[in-house]
Amino acid sequence: SLSKVNILSLYRSMLRSAGKVSDYNFRDHARRRVTGGFRSHQAVTGDDQTSAFRYGQEQLALLQRQSSISQMFPEEANVSDQQLT
Repeated sequence: SLSKVNILSLYRSMLRSAGKVSDYNFRDHARRRVTGGFRSHQAVTGDDQTSAFRYGQEQLALLQRQSSISQMFPEEANVSDQQLT
């Protein structure tokens, strides 16, 4: 069984990586997918929990690659990305 600390660490890492994506639409979509995925697997236990955790680790690696690529090739700032003064 996985500890709550490991699961929360994965959740925070995924949200952090999603926040690094430069495009607003992809960033918002990634955040929604992360929170939705964790909510839908909240009651999972045993072997299903272990396989869901592994899947989450794979998705974290994918998010990290995607955020790295989006930072290498940034797009123009979106209206929703601009700070209000």
